Amino acid sequence: MKLKGFLLIFLVFNINIIAQNCTCTGKEEWKKDRLALKGDEIKLDSYNSIIKFTVKRWYHFFHDGYSGTGSFIKENMMVTAKHNVINKGITKISYRVGEKNIVLKKKDFKIFLYKGKSKGVENDIAIIKITTPSKYAKRVTFFKHSIKHDLDNKTLHLTGFPCDSEGELIEKKTLYSKIKINERNTIIGYPMYTCQGDSGAPLWYKDRGEYIVIGVHHGGNENIIGFVEEKLNVAAFFNEDVISWINKHSN
Repeated sequence: MKLKGFLLIFLVFNINIIAQNCTCTGKEEWKKDRLALKGDEIKLDSYNSIIKFTVKRWYHFFHDGYSGTGSFIKENMMVTAKHNVINKGITKISYRVGEKNIVLKKKDFKIFLYKGKSKGVENDIAIIKITTPSKYAKRVTFFKHSIKHDLDNKTLHLTGFPCDSEGELIEKKTLYSKIKINERNTIIGYPMYTCQGDSGAPLWYKDRGEYIVIGVHHGGNENIIGFVEEKLNVAAFFNEDVISWINKHSN
């Protein structure tokens, strides 16, 4: 019994240590293309609905929890990466919207995990749905989502809170001509330098005054053929199946 107790403590300790590591992916030359948003910039449309949230689980004894990026698509709904919220044992989710600090306890939210036809990156999508009206996001510009995208000549943005930025919101950009989408229309790759903490960041573009999210950031290319050769980072693409799933939970 003593041995089992020791092993459990050892395992939990190592989980907490690993959670605090900061890893980054992408070509080093892309790092210089990142832009830190500060001051009034983060209050502007689209940026004000992107939040850094921290997920606290019962076994997070030695640190505050695991951080990721999410974005609001409704006042009570944000999208993020599934791997940010997939593990059981979540006791609270905390974040900041504008000047207001929000803490969601277990009774304040529900989590929905996307399950597509295949396994892997394309399933790395989750919804955090807020169930307590007093916790809803106010006075922010929500991202839109659409089945059809007019991406020609568009600039794509990936905006998140990487672990090497000391809490700053970091903007990455690329042209549509430089991205790659797989044949199944489920994964999108882009030449950007990203880090842990960017997970769940919205991949988006601006069209006619609206801000359209087309995916959530997963991370490195996971040795996916067609992406690994160029060291592209990847996101789960919001195709028709994903949009239908999001709309189902929006009602």
